Amino acid sequence: MGGFTVSALRRLNGRLAPEPDGPRPERVSAVHMGAIALDGLRGALLTLIGVLGGRWVMGILAQSWPLGPSDTRGLLLVGGAVSAGVLLRSLGGYRRLRIVFVAGVALALVGARFL
Repeated sequence: MGGFTVSALRRLNGRLAPEPDGPRPERVSAVHMGAIALDGLRGALLTLIGVLGGRWVMGILAQSWPLGPSDTRGLLLVGGAVSAGVLLRSLGGYRRLRIVFVAGVALALVGARFL
């Protein structure tokens, strides 16, 4: 769904873009800001659809989920840690980004407290 909406937005932006034969800077700036606003709206709508769809699926599957709340949190934490490790390695490793990593872990722990 995200890929489809990005493609559709690119086509729309191509139609909205001013002709290359000397557009005024104000027109270029206005179209650029409009494209940014449309992309923000697209992202917000996709997020809303994802949250509502996730809640709907969660309601259907909740009865058959075999783990309790604490085990589920642990599973999510392990999944997040693996993803964070892969991302950290691809961005240059722990030594290069240790301050960012430690801050991220602290924020994650604070956020997990409120789950």
